[in-house]
Amino acid sequence: MAALRISFAGGNVGQPFSKWLSFVSPSIRKAMANTAAWAANEIETRGRRDISAAGNFGARWAGGLHANIKTGFFGGIQINVTHDIPYFLIYQNGGIIRGAPLLWIAASWATDAKGLNSPAQYAGRLVQSKSANSGVPILLNPDTKEVKFIGVSSVQLPKKFHIVEIVKEVSNEVAVRYNQEYNAS
Repeated sequence: MAALRISFAGGNVGQPFSKWLSFVSPSIRKAMANTAAWAANEIETRGRRDISAAGNFGARWAGGLHANIKTGFFGGIQINVTHDIPYFLIYQNGGIIRGAPLLWIAASWATDAKGLNSPAQYAGRLVQSKSANSGVPILLNPDTKEVKFIGVSSVQLPKKFHIVEIVKEVSNEVAVRYNQEYNAS
């Protein structure tokens, strides 16, 4: 599971805040709980929409994003944003993935190799060769002579998701939402 923790810089405010919470009225606690539930729902909804709009990321990717509310001993509230897929953060931040020694990328025309995590999952036989034109390592089906995978030393993955930005947007809206919740109670 990939986890993303959002923290605010500054001194330790946890204990004084928790002590203060033990004295607050039920209407304040209710407004806080409702605001947290709204924020968690907004993060999930907007985040899943962002993941779906990022390209070839299916339901497993969108549905893997979670914003869970954790309530502390004295009533403190925390929202934990996590993802079921461990390598989620490479698409959140972008970055380089290096092979050991090579990464095998399915060829764009090899429909039977698309979506496989490695050549070992390919149903047919594969043999390694080098492209006659460029000398790039390739894996091909010896029966059809069709290239199925191309070997590269590394790939640069661009940032695709904007979950941190979404969390910041929602956090900027929390004060207004809290006031609405408090005034409604």
